[in-house]
Amino acid sequence: MKLQDYIQNKPILDTERLLLRPLQYDDIDDLKEWLGDKSLYQYWGKRPGKSDLNPELLFQKKE
Repeated sequence: MKLQDYIQNKPILDTERLLLRPLQYDDIDDLKEWLGDKSLYQYWGKRPGKSDLNPELLFQKKE
């Protein structure tokens, strides 16, 4: 499988304790809760960006 295949069709990894999958629109409320916590950025070396504070922007199509 080529890298481009993974970009287009991201795999879902599901174990007993963990589920990794692409973000979904229904995740917005959880993202707002987590990304709104300023202490999260302490070790990232950056301040929250526009899409961090408004995760619904992640789901808007870019023109």
